[in-house]
Order: sequence, then structure tokens, then C-alpha cells
Amino acid sequence: MEALTRNTYALWVLGPAGKCSEALTHAVEAYALAPATPASAINLAGFSTLNERDEEASRYVQVARDLGATGPLPLSIFSSEIARHAGQYATAAEHVIMALPKGLRTKGIEDVVRQAYDALADVRLAPRAVAAVKALRTQAAEVAALDTYPMSMLTLLWYAWLGAWDEAYETWQRMVRALKAYGVLNSVEFLPIWMPELRDFRRDPRFQDIVRQLGLIEYWRERGPPDQCLLEGDRLIVL
Repeated sequence: MEALTRNTYALWVLGPAGKCSEALTHAVEAYALAPATPASAINLAGFSTLNERDEEASRYVQVARDLGATGPLPLSIFSSEIARHAGQYATAAEHVIMALPKGLRTKGIEDVVRQAYDALADVRLAPRAVAAVKALRTQAAEVAALDTYPMSMLTLLWYAWLGAWDEAYETWQRMVRALKAYGVLNSVEFLPIWMPELRDFRRDPRFQDIVRQLGLIEYWRERGPPDQCLLEGDRLIVL
């Protein structure tokens, strides 16, 4: 039960609030308490990935699989990130494709995924990749599936990585509106927003608006700011 409490706190409170280092500490402690539980290995793999500790992340992805974790999510996403960090963009794309819902496993969408990761290897391809991702909302047979995990967060990340910040913030705002419709203001889907390479993305003024909508300013005022940040009044300063 203690391991479950630590994992839940890391996954649903600390991580979405940007306290990724502290979340990793809780995940390590939870795994030590329950090393034979797939969920503990999965959580540790995820927070190791988010903290760019890829060797540990890769090890715990394998541990989770050895313990019987089934299905592509979220392990394929973690494997994709590990490959991306290593500059293995084609491999990263294939891991993402494995994680897509069946309704989105079409040749057209798979090609868009590959274009997005190709553009990470060659920035000259970014405009074409961004256009392809945008076109999904008019071309996909199951548009509603684009607004569900993992596709919603993947779309946001592709836009952010490729410099299409207007589209990225529009996607994130759409996700927030969907959560509000269910009376929810927190989501593990927002964890990747805190990856280190999105620091400049978090410096955009629109970031302040969204975290304020999510109630995070109040949380940070009480519990302290997220990693690599300061809180000055009602404004988050990203260092």
C-alpha cells in the first residue's frame, strides 16, 4: 500500500506540477518497496525518461516487460523517448506507431508520425511535417481519437519540438477544455510538458495562462515551485 501511495503521489500530483525530480525520488522508493510489481517498474521507467536518465529508463522498461506488463502503452512511448534522446528518430517513430490506438493505425497517420520524427533529424522538413500533423484533423477517419491519449499529447509535443508553438498551445488548450468538461484539472497527460528541452516553450506567456487555469499557481504557492523555476507572486519564472 505504501508503494501504491508513493507511485500515485508521484504520477498524479508531483509530476503534473513539474516536480519531476521529487517524483523520481518517490518512484525509486516505491520500486524498492514493491520491486515485483509491474506498476512500480513502469512508473520508475517513466520518471527516469522524463528526467533524461535513459540508461535507467531502458532498464526499467525491460524490467516491467519481464514482470508481465502487457500492451504497448506506456512502455512504447518511453522507448520512443529513449530512442529520440539518442538521435534515433526513425526508431522513435516506430515505437510511437506501436502505441497508437487501432483506430489511428492507418497508413496515412503512420506516415505523418514518420514525417514528424524525420523533421527532428532535418529541420528543413519541419514546415511540411507541421502541415501534415495539422491536416490530420481534417483527414483522419476518427477525429475524436486525435483528442485522446496518447495522440493528443503526441500532437502537442510534435508541434512544440518543431517550433509550431501556436498550434502546440492551441492543442494544449483544447486538452484543458476537455478536462474541465469532466471537472478535472490535473492529468498525467501533461507530464511531458515538463521535459527539459521544452524549457523555452514554458517561457512563453501562454504557459502562465494555462497553469493558472489548472490551479497550479496556488499549489506552487503552498508547496514550492516546479523544478528549475521560481514563483514571484502569481507569476512562474522559468530559469
